[in-house]
Amino acid sequence: MKRLFTTIGENIHRHHKLWITVILIMTIGFAFGLPKIQMKMGNDVFVSSSSKTYQDSQTYQKKFGGDSLYLLLDGNQSTLLSHKTMQQVAKFDSKVSQVDNVRNTTDIVSSLNDQLSHAGTGNSSAQFNFNSKKLQQDLMAELSSKQKQNIQSKMQHSLTSTQQNQVQTYLLKQLTPAQKKLMAAAGAQAQGSKQQQQAMLQKQLTTKQQAAVQSYTMSLLNHQQQSQLADTVIPMLPKVQDMSTKLLRDIFLSDNGHVPSAMK
Repeated sequence: MKRLFTTIGENIHRHHKLWITVILIMTIGFAFGLPKIQMKMGNDVFVSSSSKTYQDSQTYQKKFGGDSLYLLLDGNQSTLLSHKTMQQVAKFDSKVSQVDNVRNTTDIVSSLNDQLSHAGTGNSSAQFNFNSKKLQQDLMAELSSKQKQNIQSKMQHSLTSTQQNQVQTYLLKQLTPAQKKLMAAAGAQAQGSKQQQQAMLQKQLTTKQQAAVQSYTMSLLNHQQQSQLADTVIPMLPKVQDMSTKLLRDIFLSDNGHVPSAMK
């Protein structure tokens, strides 16, 4: 290596005029080209300058000042809509929020948590279709036995007389011959309202039977009753970053496997 640099140095010394001329020509060439180099340091590095998001950002900055930065997550659906991804997004948001001069952050986790906090109140676009059996199953999987009993009780109390009769008929059909004999003996001694009788019947049901009755009951609910049920269920759910992958996909892909327009 020392020998190489010695040879180069001797060549420059012998042909110094030629080397000075070459360097001068290169310098002049760079002088013409350098001004044409443009450095992109704004949002157009991450977001297309022709997109609505970018244009809205530019309008905001002109009127209110400041600057914004976008972090876009790219990947397949199974990776992005997962418990692990939502945890990482929430963790990143928490760290960024503590950085000096960062005034506000918005991400899918915090936005959806806010939407869910208003679900069922009429002030949110994040609503649940309780007629979906898969959603029912995944929702209940997030709750404790006590919470499930509370939901069942409130749902029963919201039913009309017609709905109560329908549930009673369906419930009796789910009973095995042995359960029917047991309930007939207990019913001969017990007195009370239909709701109390249904509560007594519920205690005799297996987990599978309870799930079937609950699914049928939810299918009978009208819009107002579904909103009332949402008011009960949503506060019981964990934060988005703590939800299971199954429930996350039920929420994000509730439009027959597609993201609903309200969430877009």
